Amino acid sequence: MPNPKPKQTKEFKKYQYKLIGEELPPGEKLSKAPVCVKLPESVTLWLKALPVEERGKWLRGVIWEAAQKEESFKSNLSR
Repeated sequence: MPNPKPKQTKEFKKYQYKLIGEELPPGEKLSKAPVCVKLPESVTLWLKALPVEERGKWLRGVIWEAAQKEESFKSNLSR
């Protein structure tokens, strides 16, 4: 049975969404909502085999690099 009146202290929230492994690019902050996508099973198995510290860092880095190559992303940044 779930706790009907959970207490989330400031100390708890301070560590709730802490980045593991790296800082974000300068001037960027972590989104409040995650982006979820289904991947091929082979990719999912490979990602889950990575240490947790590496997984998020790797995914954020690959997505960031891919977004920077897109013209629509670049034009969106300059607005």
